[in-house]
Amino acid sequence: MLPLRIARLVSLLYGIYLAMIMVLPIHVYYKIHAAVMVCNTVVLLALLSRAVRYYLRNAEGLLLFAALLSINLYSLDAILFSLGIKENSGFVQVFILLFTVVMIAYLGLEYRGTVERLRCSMKQAQDAEMAFLRAQIKPHFLYNTLSVIAVQTTQEPQKARNLLYDLTDYLRGSFHFETHEGMVPLSEELHTVKAYLSIEQARFGDLLQVEYDIGEGVDTMVPLLSLQPIVENSVRHGIFKRAEGGWLLLQIRRENDYVVIRVEDNGVGIPKEQLSGIRRGDNPGAGVGLKNIRGRLGSYLGARLDIESTEGIGTVVTLLIPYREVLHESDFSG
Repeated sequence: MLPLRIARLVSLLYGIYLAMIMVLPIHVYYKIHAAVMVCNTVVLLALLSRAVRYYLRNAEGLLLFAALLSINLYSLDAILFSLGIKENSGFVQVFILLFTVVMIAYLGLEYRGTVERLRCSMKQAQDAEMAFLRAQIKPHFLYNTLSVIAVQTTQEPQKARNLLYDLTDYLRGSFHFETHEGMVPLSEELHTVKAYLSIEQARFGDLLQVEYDIGEGVDTMVPLLSLQPIVENSVRHGIFKRAEGGWLLLQIRRENDYVVIRVEDNGVGIPKEQLSGIRRGDNPGAGVGLKNIRGRLGSYLGARLDIESTEGIGTVVTLLIPYREVLHESDFSG
């Protein structure tokens, strides 16, 4: 690109030139036309020299070089015609056509590059969000789980081994890096959820009762970490806030072109005012889990998250996900 001062000067001169065209008689215009075209050629040659250097670095520079070359040839032809050195010829139309075709190709490459940069930016934002969600795993949950495992190694070694397997599954699902555009199979999310609930049942015994009601043909692609935070919220903020504990029902059904996921508990429930804030997405006390899930579902056409709750009775969270054929890890790498 030209330095800013030179670009401003050139713009000013062209502005004066255009104003002169509007006000001067035609015979006066013809007298200054050749000089203006010479100045125009000088500017274009400066751009051409920069385009040549740009060409040495990438393909877009080649197109820019060809576009400026065609304009310079057109300018030269016009100067020679204005000075009476040559007659008008069909080459003028050829130069203009060449310029038009090259610029269309150049703009096409620029558009493709912009789209690619936008895609990379979205991917980086998605990766940052996933890293933030993974960071939500509470250290005290890991410490307490390891403490339970340590105790069980001396009392019930087999139970300790099973808990260690559950913790491994839970961590593997929470730090899942093989995704397809931020999506994973529901079966993998469900595997992580079951591992989490198994750990909590081992820690709290009868305070947590879990029931699964999972239909046939329900596996679909879902946003990563979409089910797990809902279940954890239900357990930690609903059931465990009751002295006597409670129960959780995880129901998954296929309904036509959708998979409906329903997480119900008989915990303490959510006050009406707080529930309204959660639905609007402006309640900081609700944590980041539901807000992030709702945000990611918003970019997934047809997906929806609904929350119903009655204080003192319990909460029902429903995920409505359009059915999408499950992709396997070999598909992710492709």
